Amino acid sequence: MNYKAVLFDMDGVIVDSEPLHVAAFQATLKRYGHDLSEGQYKQHFAGRSDQAGFKQYFDFIGESIELPVIMDEKARAYLGLAADQLVPYPGVIEFIRDQAANKISLALVTGSLRAEAEVTLEAFGLTDFFKAIIAAEGISQSKPSPEGYLKGAKALGFKPADCIVIEDAPSGIKAAKMAGMRCLAVTTTHTKEELKEATALTDQLRLGCLDSL
Repeated sequence: MNYKAVLFDMDGVIVDSEPLHVAAFQATLKRYGHDLSEGQYKQHFAGRSDQAGFKQYFDFIGESIELPVIMDEKARAYLGLAADQLVPYPGVIEFIRDQAANKISLALVTGSLRAEAEVTLEAFGLTDFFKAIIAAEGISQSKPSPEGYLKGAKALGFKPADCIVIEDAPSGIKAAKMAGMRCLAVTTTHTKEELKEATALTDQLRLGCLDSL
């Protein structure tokens, strides 16, 4: 294998959580008098941390908001939905177990909160396979900033060139490339055209799908 570490995005890569995030954002914003459409979700929130998404949304509509308060409300709404509705993507659990069995170091780099990441890994029995979790609280700039992936590589003890990133969003691909890492994009939430800047594309994570990168 020509890589030593794999850095995973979570939402859209490991777990089919976007519908839950949309519902959580909609329920939270509803309490503030806003009806969030799926188009608005994609415009302001998709591929961003909750903090970056809320900031962009409220800046766009010209309103002020206490970010820590609304972020906490959204997190509680999401965790309530995630308690019994998390669904892994086909093949992903087997893929992660295979990487670990081959002594590849794994990290999770997500714009979601650490509590959301831990709930997901625990639900799928994957907690022990990840040596590091870089979540929203651990970075100052969300994707497309490379900060999260650089911190993930450092936490695992590898150079960027030794790492492969698995992403599903254009902002994540840009973050990986700016970090100096190869990127496999999974076409779960975006089209091939939208993900064309990735090193390679796949419709599903399968054993051996990183060997050609």
